[in-house]
Amino acid sequence: MRYVAAYLLAVLGGNTRPSSKDIKNILGSVGIEADDQCLNKVGCHVRIRVVFESDFINVGFRVLMMQ
Repeated sequence: MRYVAAYLLAVLGGNTRPSSKDIKNILGSVGIEADDQCLNKVGCHVRIRVVFESDFINVGFRVLMMQ
């Protein structure tokens, strides 16, 4: 869920297409080391969607359930 939250923070901050590096920077700023495998799973799923908060949260839960 932290990856989805970091992605949403980037989007809310005005970055409409956050990269993996952007998400890593956000997570790193609060002391979380990003796992590239998880980050790639989230990135794959969110890039094909339009960001609507409730829809995005549902995507995050589905990604987490696949692990």
